[in-house]
Amino acid sequence: MRTIRHFRLLTAIALAVPVSLATLAFAGPALAAGTATCSKLSGSVSSNKASLSGCTDTANTGGAGTVTVTTLESGKGPITWATSHGTTTISIKFTQSGTSCPSATEYKISGKVTADTGKAKSIKVGGAVTADVCLSSTGSFSLVKNTKFAV
Repeated sequence: MRTIRHFRLLTAIALAVPVSLATLAFAGPALAAGTATCSKLSGSVSSNKASLSGCTDTANTGGAGTVTVTTLESGKGPITWATSHGTTTISIKFTQSGTSCPSATEYKISGKVTADTGKAKSIKVGGAVTADVCLSSTGSFSLVKNTKFAV
């Protein structure tokens, strides 16, 4: 049962997860227009909440966002940006990968933006969503060190 819950969490985390620096390096200009990156992701399965902070494109994201874990269990759901900044809906998948997480399991998240509202319309529909996240055995999660969540 715990494994199923963690699987669901990882789906949810995909919404709020980082892009590795290597991915950014290969993506180059493709990430330049119509994207935002966030330098921090934190949350837990038990709180049913993931928080993003240190986000770029502050005029359109407000610099932060949140997402519920249960909303994302199906592999899709909205990031709600800071007050009055709108939402970005993403569709994601994840795969277990890497060994960058001490005492946790690393997952790579990939997907795309499927819709947006409000000021967040600056984030391009169809754009890539990428991240690397660590999930601990206690259900807490965060970005892999030196990576960012990109949407």
